[in-house]
Amino acid sequence: MHPYTIGLLEAVPIADPTRRKKHERPEIKGDIPSPINLPTGCRFHTRCPMAAEKCKVEIPEFEEKEAGHYVACHFPVRNKD
Repeated sequence: MHPYTIGLLEAVPIADPTRRKKHERPEIKGDIPSPINLPTGCRFHTRCPMAAEKCKVEIPEFEEKEAGHYVACHFPVRNKD
C-alpha cells in the first residue's frame, strides 16, 4: 500500500522478453535516503511520488488499513479489487 514500495515492485526486471516489451518500468525519482542520517518524517519521502509537506515532518503511524494489512503511510494506495 505504500506508494514507494509499489514503485519498487513495478521496477523489478521481467525475465520473459515478450512480457518485458509490454511492461513499462517506471523511473523512481528523488534522492536515496542516507541510512546513517535518516530524513525527518517518513523515511521514504525523498523518493515517494505521493509525498507532501506532512510526510517531511510527521512520522506516519503503523496502522491496519485493511483487514490484516498494515502500513505506515500518510497516503496509502488502496487495492482496486
